[in-house]
Order: sequence, then C-alpha cells, then structure tokens
Amino acid sequence: MPTSVTTRSYDHARTGANNSETVLTATAVRTKGIVKLFSLRIPDDPRLEAQPLAVGGVRMADGKTRDLIFQASMGNWVYAFDAVTGHQIWATNLGRPIVGTRAIDGHMTNVRWGILSTPVIDEGAGILYACVWISNDGSVAKGQHFLAALRIRDGSKVHGLLNLEGAVYTPPSGLPVQKFVSAQRKQRSALTLTQNHVLIPFGTIAETSKTARGWLIAVDVHAWRLAATWCSTVTGAGGGLWQSGAGPAVAPDGSIYVITGNGAFSPQHGDFGESIVRLALRTGHHAHFEVTSWWAPWTDANRVGAAAVAAAADDDDEAALPSNVSLPSVIAHARRMGMPLKPLHAREMPHAAVTSGRSATDAQIAPIVAHHMEAMNESMWSDQDFGSGGPVYVASAHAVLAAGKDGVLYPAMPMRLATRNRAILRPAILRRTTTSFICRRSCTRISILACRRRRRHRWS
Repeated sequence: MPTSVTTRSYDHARTGANNSETVLTATAVRTKGIVKLFSLRIPDDPRLEAQPLAVGGVRMADGKTRDLIFQASMGNWVYAFDAVTGHQIWATNLGRPIVGTRAIDGHMTNVRWGILSTPVIDEGAGILYACVWISNDGSVAKGQHFLAALRIRDGSKVHGLLNLEGAVYTPPSGLPVQKFVSAQRKQRSALTLTQNHVLIPFGTIAETSKTARGWLIAVDVHAWRLAATWCSTVTGAGGGLWQSGAGPAVAPDGSIYVITGNGAFSPQHGDFGESIVRLALRTGHHAHFEVTSWWAPWTDANRVGAAAVAAAADDDDEAALPSNVSLPSVIAHARRMGMPLKPLHAREMPHAAVTSGRSATDAQIAPIVAHHMEAMNESMWSDQDFGSGGPVYVASAHAVLAAGKDGVLYPAMPMRLATRNRAILRPAILRRTTTSFICRRSCTRISILACRRRRRHRWS
C-alpha cells in the first residue's frame, strides 16, 4: 500500500485527491477497468456513516507487517481488515449505541447511533481516534459522547474513554457561557488531528431549538484531556458543524476552517451562523480557539437561517437570499416585465429602481427572475444550510471552497476574510446576464448571476 489514508478526504485540506497513486491510475482504469476483489463484512449494523481509512506497513504483535483497512460502525465497533486478503484482523467494541428513535431521527434511517463520524489516525504513533456515542440503556437521554484511542496493531485501548460531557466554552467580551450537553448534539463531521490535538466538531439534534449550536472541541492527545472549546453561536442559536460528514480543513499555517449551518449571524455577539469561519488553536496550558476571521455569503438585511426564522416574532418577514441575488433588483426586473408580485415584497418596493421598456435579453433573464421570485414566495431561502458542504482548502490558489444547498460555490480568499467588516456583506446586484465569473477578492463566488462590481475586481 503506497499511500495511507489516515483522515477523511485524504488530507487536512480535504481535497479528496491522492496525488501519489501509482497503481490505480486513470490510464489503468481506462484500459483494464475495475473488478471486485472482496467485500468487508460489518455484521453489527446495516448502515455506515464513517468512511474507511487505511494504513500500510503496520507492524503487528507477531513482528509481521500488514496493510490494514479500518472501519468504524454505528454499532460502536471498530474493525481492522487485511487490505490484501480482506480477512478481519481485530474488532473492538466501545460501548452500547443509542437505539434508533424518532427523537433524533425523524425518518428512522438508522437502526443504531454510535460512531457517526470518520475517525482519524496518527500513523506515526499507531493510534486511531474515534468519537463514540454511548448510552448505558440505549436511550438518547442517557447518551454521552466519548473520545476513544485504539492501537491500530491490535485494537487495544491506549487510554480509558474520555467523556466530553460538561465541556465549557467561555466566549470573550462577557458573552453567555455555554455548557456542552451530549443529549443535544450529533457528532457527524470527521475528526481532525493537528498540533497533537484531536478536533471534534458537533452539530445539533434539533436545529430550530434555542439550544441548537455548533461546537468544536479539542482534545490534547498527550495529556488526554479537554484542551479547548468553541461555539458557533452563543447569543443566538444554530450554526451546527455537520458539513455532510466532512471534517474541518487545516491550512499549512495551521488555520482551521469550518462552515456553519442555519443559524443566527451577529459576529459582535458571538454568532456565526451560515459562515466560513477561520480559527486558530492556541496551544499550551491555557489552550483556546480564536476566531481570526470569517465570511458570510448573506447580508444582514436579507439572511435569516432556520433558527432565526423559528425565533422571529414577525412572521411576515421575507426569507433570506444569497448575497449574489439582490432582492430589490429581482423585484425591479419582475415589475418591469409585468410579473405578478405579492404583498411579501411590499417592504422592498421603494428600493426597487424600475426602468421602462423591454430588453432583447428579457427572454434570457426571465426564467432566472421567475425562479428567484418563486423562491421568495415559497421561503426556500430559509433553509440554505451553508454548512451542508464541508470546506476544501486549495493551497495552489490560496482559497477556501465552500458550498451549500443553494448550489453556489464560493471560493473565499483566506487572507481577506472579513473581520467584522460589514461592507463586505453588501449584496451584489442582479444584471441581465448569465455569465459565470470567479472574483479574486474576499467576496468571491461562482454563480449563474454576474456581479455589478465586476469592473472593480479581478475576474477569471
């Protein structure tokens, strides 16, 4: 096995690329195809959330070396298989999982809830780390999250399970202190190992509840203790770190990037819902996370995540739009083309500059305008879940890629993310074009809609 896979998506940048592959090359696949060698049987649960990992040349207890494949299950088992033969080498059970229930799974997708996230392996130390959801009686109420450390040669525990219950986050500026409660959290995002700390991201069970928020917990693997914590929202709610199972991205300089889901957004109040957030892990005796910068694709005026919708007193408030679609400009084009409007848009009418007459490009732009008008009418933008896709750090371009349910890919420039600079959040204006651009400044995005600020930015 020429290359080990010790973390989800191959590397800290989450590129999903194995650039050192010599056997399974594009040419080999094209000429020889792919055939099934064997299947790895996971008997304890019919569905897996964690992705497999692999380490080559593991020295076993008998002195021999093997290439191993590792798989964690929803039944709280971790398995090791011989990568050449497919034979099971060892299996370790880490505790009783939660029994599937609608309290945490409205569609009853899973039979059990145990290890959801992809573990991470310290290849040099020969240790696999996994986050385990354990309940003594199988109930959600008794469920707690633990970090486990297993030797990859035989599956034995390096330490006792480390309980994460009761972790505390004390935000700066006297903002509300938060306490970690396992019964409120789902741990789906992949683990990350950086600076001898395992990073454990958490989402939430009920994203519209007042207790919904994202957590990032760092465990010092040498001292085997909780070292640092961070919450994505502290005054408001929401902002879960789930990323469809993807892990935080870590840049060469150690910067940690996460993308948050639906939730409140007010950085001065410690709320970073639906944002790219760059964090620094300050290690040492008083280890802590520091938010060094952030960027959000929605404006304060137009964005309302699901958590904000649930808490809003004004039910007539319109739903949010991505910042590359200006609500007034959409309404202006709709009025100009004679499209029907609803009272929902009345508040924006004074801001909609209407130009007279039709244009030759109306046939091209009309479907786009109609689509966004319908989206406003159906409140589709209230559940964008920007964090539904994990971050990818592109070192060659010095960019972080982020995308959510809106189908827009945002390449953000890490060194130009905002630091409480609200000017960067003003929306771009819809123009009569469907050209796609990539802006090289901090408000960069790829979209079917062009940005009015094109002449002031560098585009490609």
